[in-house]
Amino acid sequence: MDRFRFDVVYAFRSMRTRPSATAATVGVLALGIGLTATMFALADPFLLRPLPYAKPSRLVIIENTRQRQPSLQSFDGPVPTIDDWRARTDLFEALAAYGWQEQLRVRAPNGAAVLRIVPVSEDFFDVLGIHVNFAEPWHPAGAGAERPLAVFVGPRTRTLGAPAELVGNSFVTENAGSVRVAAVLPPEFVFPIPRVTSQPDALTPATFGPTTIHPAPGMTVRLIVIARRRPGVTPETVQRALSAQTRGSAVGVSVQPIQTYMTSDLQPLALGALAAGLMISFVSAANVANLLIARGAYRTREFALREALGASRLDLLRLILVELGVLTAIAMIVSLALAHLGLAVLTIVIPAQFVALGQPTVTLRVVVFAGLLGAGIVFANTIPAWGAWRTMLSSMVSRSLASEARKVKLLRFCGG
Repeated sequence: MDRFRFDVVYAFRSMRTRPSATAATVGVLALGIGLTATMFALADPFLLRPLPYAKPSRLVIIENTRQRQPSLQSFDGPVPTIDDWRARTDLFEALAAYGWQEQLRVRAPNGAAVLRIVPVSEDFFDVLGIHVNFAEPWHPAGAGAERPLAVFVGPRTRTLGAPAELVGNSFVTENAGSVRVAAVLPPEFVFPIPRVTSQPDALTPATFGPTTIHPAPGMTVRLIVIARRRPGVTPETVQRALSAQTRGSAVGVSVQPIQTYMTSDLQPLALGALAAGLMISFVSAANVANLLIARGAYRTREFALREALGASRLDLLRLILVELGVLTAIAMIVSLALAHLGLAVLTIVIPAQFVALGQPTVTLRVVVFAGLLGAGIVFANTIPAWGAWRTMLSSMVSRSLASEARKVKLLRFCGG
């Protein structure tokens, strides 16, 4: 432990003797790790981060699709309803649904706002396992009554007022009576739609009847169902069971895990961004290798003196590894600061779909990734740098011995 403490102290002392070389090495490492960590943080929600629902692996999305292109009057087979699927207690623990977005122009004291509103079933939040504090009743409004809303915090809803003051307020719409804010959704809530689709501004409870086919050929139904599978029931089992119910109909059934439904559209882009970040790290690793070799060339005499005083190769290697570890630790701190700053800027300028699964931040997973990346870069450069330093050291010793031999010969000649 004393040797390690001495090596750490000496590493800081050595870095202070060459501040420009130290700053260059730390800067290259920090830039490579920071940019790659930023790409990883952007890709993480679509690749590794679990969705913010209770046990999301048991949630599936069920959609009705066209099996052929008939006219709207030719559906002579069975068309499933939500009640039909709710009755399948052998497959599901619970089931909810939502419809397609509608736009409402809402009048507010600060001006009018066009809100994208999605109708959802009353048990929508219960199926997802999301707790929402409702200050107003959450059930479909009757004829002429105010429609309750659960609003997201966003640019459009801020036109209505501050989020803390929205609950309980009523607003007049230009095409659908009036609405009343029943709750403000928590910031971490993510609406389960594909990422290529714009996030809604508010949700409203609705009652859904039989599913209906969208009039455009080849498109899916207006109703999307979210089901929580029973333990042990796979999506493939659900697909087979529900497809059997629609056999002979023009309506088909598509079942897929909610993670796939929400992330598959942007996963290729996320992988591409991560690959670009790794390419940056490779370039950084090459530059770090050059800097380490140059640093070793400068310290060849020091290493030769240490070896002459009795230091073993293992002692020299430990000293080098400790110094690289200190450099990497400093670069890690700088790189995470750069990643945090980069994410703050990127979330403003990139399309909303890329941050719809939650604001990318420097999470523990990002820190671990950055640490592994930094360790990998340093480890990959340790062996070639050590080999180069040893070659320089041997060359210097050889030159020293040759010079000494010439001096001895000269002394003998003069003495003779």
